[in-house]
Amino acid sequence: MNVSQRRSRFEAQLAGAHRSAYHAAQQADALGYRGAEWRLQQVMAELKELMELSLSSNPRALDKLRLATDDVPF
Repeated sequence: MNVSQRRSRFEAQLAGAHRSAYHAAQQADALGYRGAEWRLQQVMAELKELMELSLSSNPRALDKLRLATDDVPF
């Protein structure tokens, strides 16, 4: 699988994750789970940013994907 195919697969997985988060946010809203809905909105924003970076032809955008760090403190 070449780089273009792997990148397309990555983007398809991002799109699927975004759809799942969207539907989960709708369910959280229906259940009255405002905190969960808010967190899912954050997840969708992060996924959107990753997609925009991946679709960009700007080398600096792609470098952001390569150099992304985990902000989790554990």
